[in-house]
Amino acid sequence: MTQGAQRLGGGKLSPGRLRQAVRRLGAGIVPGRAGVSWGNGALMRLGPVAALAPSLDGARHVAADITRSTHGHPSAMQAADTYVQLHWAALHGASKAALLASWKAGGGSLHAVEANRQAGSPMRVRADDTLEDVMRCLAESDDVDSLLAACLYHGGDSDTIAATACVLGEALWGVPQVRVAAIAPFLDERVRAAMEQLDGAIDRLKRA
Repeated sequence: MTQGAQRLGGGKLSPGRLRQAVRRLGAGIVPGRAGVSWGNGALMRLGPVAALAPSLDGARHVAADITRSTHGHPSAMQAADTYVQLHWAALHGASKAALLASWKAGGGSLHAVEANRQAGSPMRVRADDTLEDVMRCLAESDDVDSLLAACLYHGGDSDTIAATACVLGEALWGVPQVRVAAIAPFLDERVRAAMEQLDGAIDRLKRA
């Protein structure tokens, strides 16, 4: 076991290297092949992709490129592709019911989530598992606030679940005005100018 840990940690085994090796193994990172993680960080980074892409095909292509660089395990790649398609659909008028139906038609199921809850809700950090958790929380919700509450109540890797789910929730129901008002004082002229430039660039990209 020590020899295996040395291989994972790389070089001389020290407490710090051992902790790093365990974390990397827990994230599904194979030694020497850091691009094959199956971790749920793959989903968290995709929030802007569907909103910025000029087409669904473009969104899927960009999502694949982003994910492949660090989370190239097939299960993470598939979860990322499914997630960006769901986000695109929500941004373009699909209802919550339509998202759930599309996800289930593609093989998604809530049975594993329920089984995990009954087993004591241990932490699930695979991208595909987290997508199941996200869809379970979405199914229980009817606005962004109730979605956030569902994610926190769900347990497990709740911050990742909430961040990933609320991207879909805001696409479905919009950003709550109370949050817009809370952010407004921090948007000085420079930030607003940068936001306008970004909006213009996005519009030009989508018209191209």
